[in-house]
Amino acid sequence: MKQTEPRTKERKTIGFPRLVAESIPELLAARMLSGVFATLLLFGAEKLISAILGRKITAITSANLKRFFLSWQAPVVILIVVVIGLLAIAIDLFVQILVSGAILRGEKAGFFSALKQSFLRIKEFINPAGISLLIYVLFGAPLVGIGFSVEVTEHFKLPNFVMSVVQKKPIYLILYVAGCIALILFGLLYMFAIHAVLLSDMKPREAKKYSVRLLKKNWRKLLVQMALVLLAVFGIQKCTSFLVRDVIPDALEKQEATLTTAQEEYSFLDDLEDGELDFSPETQAAVGYRFGCATIVLVGGFAESVVTLLASAFVMLFFTKLYLQFDCAEREDPPITWRQREKKGFYVVKVVCIVGLFAVVFLGSLGIALDYTFVTEDPEVPLIAHRGGGDLASENSAEGVKEAVIHHCYGTETDIQRTKDGYYIINHDDTFKRMAGVKKAAQDMTLEEIKALDVRDTTGSGEFVKIPTLEEFLDSSGGKIHYFLELKGATADRQMADDVVRIVKEKGLEDDVTIISLKYDLIDYVESTYPEMDTGVLFFLGTGDLEKLNCDMLIVEEGMASDVMYSMAHDADKKVTVWTINTYDGLYDFLDDAIDGVITDKVELAEQVEKDLENRSDVRIIKDRLKDYWN
Repeated sequence: MKQTEPRTKERKTIGFPRLVAESIPELLAARMLSGVFATLLLFGAEKLISAILGRKITAITSANLKRFFLSWQAPVVILIVVVIGLLAIAIDLFVQILVSGAILRGEKAGFFSALKQSFLRIKEFINPAGISLLIYVLFGAPLVGIGFSVEVTEHFKLPNFVMSVVQKKPIYLILYVAGCIALILFGLLYMFAIHAVLLSDMKPREAKKYSVRLLKKNWRKLLVQMALVLLAVFGIQKCTSFLVRDVIPDALEKQEATLTTAQEEYSFLDDLEDGELDFSPETQAAVGYRFGCATIVLVGGFAESVVTLLASAFVMLFFTKLYLQFDCAEREDPPITWRQREKKGFYVVKVVCIVGLFAVVFLGSLGIALDYTFVTEDPEVPLIAHRGGGDLASENSAEGVKEAVIHHCYGTETDIQRTKDGYYIINHDDTFKRMAGVKKAAQDMTLEEIKALDVRDTTGSGEFVKIPTLEEFLDSSGGKIHYFLELKGATADRQMADDVVRIVKEKGLEDDVTIISLKYDLIDYVESTYPEMDTGVLFFLGTGDLEKLNCDMLIVEEGMASDVMYSMAHDADKKVTVWTINTYDGLYDFLDDAIDGVITDKVELAEQVEKDLENRSDVRIIKDRLKDYWN
């Protein structure tokens, strides 16, 4: 008898909208697993780098880069960072492109098979053309918002203090704008290049030329279709956010207004410990309200995250669809058609897992509803006025310190420089050009010459003030404020450290001063030589065991701050302060965090934020407590 080949069921052709609907479990699973693997990659990399740095360096920060680059660990760590960057792109971007390509071609779209293929394709980008594409993905795309980025660097931006300098100096601003324009053009011209490498087996150099050719021929269709898709995706995301973040919370806040004080303070866990459970309608209403608050935060936040993940996955799928269509037309191949997805095996498992995640998050809401202490926690974060009194008075002036005292600031931060004849004055810039129109540095002028300068009041009053000495500055508060004295500029050395400690001790202010600097070696010297003095190191980037740095306080740029850093620093008996927070949203976040200080120029704005935090509803508090999850 003649053997016949087993027949496979022919999958019918379907429309693109149906393909998208049938692909949701695969797209969402790929996005979630990419996030998990990227997180594990970063965690492992940090542990490996910490082990390599050892006890001598402990961590790499902007404050000790010179020490790091002179060590044998530098090339090893740099190599690890490069490898991590390549793997991050493979795990995140390459996988999404390959999964999208497989779905559109009617093939299996397994995450792990795509991951394996992604790792194998990395070597194709190890050439100048390929490296330029990968660098753009890591840093260019997130900076200018054109093209696809990856999770590890999706929030990359220039630090706020750098941008403030750029915005104030025309030449820097021109260079910055020119750089952004160049990056935008790069992103637009080569938007199809990585797709061409991964889906059409081109070399990066050829793929870049091919991308330009496709763009020239199809830019109108690309512009119209992508604009419509992005507009629709943006609308769906905004509607979801509006519902979850505004409409339902507003309704819950109205319900809170009906609760009595006893209901608001009711704790189920306290009753459970006492062995007397209260099931009265009043307590049911209180627990039910908090359960509603927790549910909208956790389940609503999770739903919003799912919508965001699906939105990004859909944009990639649609962009890949356009590439394949343009590619077929360019090659004069038959138009590509879409096949229905198989719904066997892992497809069903993915659906069950997604539903299960919602169930777990929903149960977590009940735990929060029963633990009222989660809502009642109220951290008190000290305010530190930047450069004397922030914008309450002219920067680095004695008047600024007095204003900071009046506004009940915990501390004042300032900058110390040494004069030509060995005195110490309060000034931030390298020269006095901005403040007094004199392009000379403190170390090139005597104290008498500096005292003769007419310094413009930075509040814009039109008046002139005098530059104070360190002694005058320390005397200005009457012992009612804590001083953060930054050893600043070219004269920041061990002599300055010794002299500042001596002056502080002569004033009897040892307990009211923290000596800080951007130079870690200098802070290491102060901490080792004068352990009785509080010290802090300033930095805007870092990795490794930061909590092992030889100082009492980590003073970090806001982009570096995280709950993990706070926890590790506190476990090592160190404090964490952030600088310089001048926006409402930034102050709102950090003044409600487990942090030990916030440096700001906007003292009055911070006071308003503190009032707003005190008047929040329970649903707003829960949302804020879970802001990392929510966002």
